[in-house]
Amino acid sequence: MSSRVSFLTVEQNYALEVACAPLEAAGLNVFLVGSVLERASWRDVDLRAVDIDGTLAAITGNRVLSRALNAAMSAWLRERTGLPIDFQFQDMAENTSYSGRPRNAVGILIESETAARRNSPTKAGEP
Repeated sequence: MSSRVSFLTVEQNYALEVACAPLEAAGLNVFLVGSVLERASWRDVDLRAVDIDGTLAAITGNRVLSRALNAAMSAWLRERTGLPIDFQFQDMAENTSYSGRPRNAVGILIESETAARRNSPTKAGEP
């Protein structure tokens, strides 16, 4: 059995983590979903920012605004990662309809490592 989380390479996964870290730091819950988690023949990298607490209702409740911001975020992340990104803001109802399908939180690795270093006490004499 494989322990592979996705079919991204190490470099692609790292680029995605780095690109999504500011989104996570801003309070977005971003998840990697779709074919890249299931098969080597993936076509694009599906990312979903899930509105867990309703703070993004102004975005998710407005189709025109949502489409424009989805396209802008897709382009921004594509530029940063070199990957064919499909980014979408999702409300909880839409997200729940995909329940049971694989998903992987992204953007948390870099931020959590940075926070750990920031909060780690240094030993006397160490820089």
